[in-house]
Amino acid sequence: MGELILCKIEMSKHQLNDVQIKEILLKAPVGNIATINENGYPYVIPVHFIYHNGKVYIHGLPIGQKISNILANEKYALKLISWKVLILGKRLVM
Repeated sequence: MGELILCKIEMSKHQLNDVQIKEILLKAPVGNIATINENGYPYVIPVHFIYHNGKVYIHGLPIGQKISNILANEKYALKLISWKVLILGKRLVM
């Protein structure tokens, strides 16, 4: 699918530092990615991913709803399954 870049979540409480985020991403191979469709509604789908050199790589076909959504709107959210963590980011490249 391409690279997704992480951006820091702005929260006043329970903020994770970069080391904590990296540790969690290295342990959690499955998550739900949320994108926004052309009608402005959320689209959420489970994905397998890897974290490497500060980037999240999503496994999947090079076409489809999540790709179309990310190409149209670079913002996404990744909810890690079995972790109470939500990571917000923007598309880096496709």
